[in-house]
Amino acid sequence: MNSNQGKPINSPWSILLVLSSVSVMVMYVETMLLPAIPDIIREFGLTYSASSWVFTSFIISALISTTIVAKLSDIYGRKLILLAVLTIYMIGIVGGALSNDISMLIVFRIVQGIGMSIFPIVFAIVQSQFPKDKISIGQGTLASMFAFGGILGLIVGGNITHVFGWKMTFMSIFPFSVIVTIIIKYFVNIKHNIPGENKGSRSLLSPTTNKHTQKRVAYSNFASIFDVKGTIILSVAITSFIFALTFVHSEKNHSGMENTLTQISFFVISIVSIVVFIVVERKSHVPLINLRLMT
Repeated sequence: MNSNQGKPINSPWSILLVLSSVSVMVMYVETMLLPAIPDIIREFGLTYSASSWVFTSFIISALISTTIVAKLSDIYGRKLILLAVLTIYMIGIVGGALSNDISMLIVFRIVQGIGMSIFPIVFAIVQSQFPKDKISIGQGTLASMFAFGGILGLIVGGNITHVFGWKMTFMSIFPFSVIVTIIIKYFVNIKHNIPGENKGSRSLLSPTTNKHTQKRVAYSNFASIFDVKGTIILSVAITSFIFALTFVHSEKNHSGMENTLTQISFFVISIVSIVVFIVVERKSHVPLINLRLMT
């Protein structure tokens, strides 16, 4: 049975509508818990500093996964990876609704943060679907939908929290996420699904054009087609930088030499990791970020 049976969605504007819905959904989940922070603090007996990890964990996950997922979509195709991310995202939503302690909530906020990695995928899809003179309109619409989703999360999330409790904010978006995922899987037809099919499309996250990467899908060894080393180093750089910023906030309430040294240590680790990452990426045959396009 053809997965695109019935009336597949081929129109760029119809695809943009579906992708815009995904953008709104992801940003809604990012901000919907902001009005619920006082309730979460009371329920779990947290300090305000500890409650910040509900969002810090989400941001760290989003920053790390965005580059990784973008690269995977270059290798395995945008539609496949988009569906995989949405599936993981739905697991995070259900887990958030079932969280009974702060540790469980933070874990599933990390899972939800992976949903933010759709950002480069949906923009790349728009670039491949629209004629050149309409690409800016499509991508501008997506950007505005991200902003709209953030605002919607604050307004709707606050009202749902007030009436039904903060856990219901997760369940409010779950049915919508299921519907959108089904529509993308069975009805959306994406041209140039694998970026290599679109010769005119290149970006910092696109594969390089040497012989090694032209045959990337043929390799059985994952390390031959994906920059594992660069991924680990970049993850360390991002995580340590966010940790350092977190300690800057903590420093205001808990002064002391120990906090200062910890903060400086994380900043140093982040800077060193970035330098090492640049060196590794310049030598890699399959760089996570193609720095050659920046020179």
